[in-house]
Amino acid sequence: MPPRGESLPLYGAAAEDLAAEDDDRSPFREDDDVEASDACLWTLRGFSTVTAFAGLLVVVVNAIEIYEFQETPQIYAIRAYAIVFGCMILMAEVNWPRLFLEYFRFLDVWAIKGLFILFVAVLTIDTKVSNDYGTLQLATALAVGLLGFIYLCLGLMCVKSCRDMRKATLSKERERRAAEAAKARARSDAAFATESDDPRRASSSVQSEDSSRSPARPTWLDEENDVLGVK
Repeated sequence: MPPRGESLPLYGAAAEDLAAEDDDRSPFREDDDVEASDACLWTLRGFSTVTAFAGLLVVVVNAIEIYEFQETPQIYAIRAYAIVFGCMILMAEVNWPRLFLEYFRFLDVWAIKGLFILFVAVLTIDTKVSNDYGTLQLATALAVGLLGFIYLCLGLMCVKSCRDMRKATLSKERERRAAEAAKARARSDAAFATESDDPRRASSSVQSEDSSRSPARPTWLDEENDVLGVK
């Protein structure tokens, strides 16, 4: 029996196909084909990618603030929290490591995630706009806050549930087509193996068909033989 959560490979699948399937199970490439086939899913994946880059930008901006400027210990603590929370946003969007969302399930709820991103945007706002990076931090905070607001609205409209239902429907349709293709390939391989393993049967069937197609014996020949006494 396969481990829980894994399915058996399709009958007739080649080793190369199975190896490619294992490679496609990377968290960075998970459901890429399914999402690429639907415009709405592709748009939501692009929004998630933008949010991941925003989380990375939060980490970079706050790290620069800690490195370049001498501030109070309280500000250092705020920047450190912002860096940690930015890393959490990044890992939640790329779903890596795989167990991250198992321990931080609140980031899998879009409305709560939106509030969390808004909170990180507030932490990123610079209290001293006079320095060289103040404008960059303000722009980063506004961009992250906008993304958090969009996540909040999408969560309140239950878009995530609709997305999951759509992905499940497309995945089942794809698996059904793959199963039908595998069955057709298996039937074709079985028919080819039967014909190649028993050529005599095929030749005998051809001969029987030829004999069945031979013309019938004319009745006038039987009458002539009776007259001549030939049996």
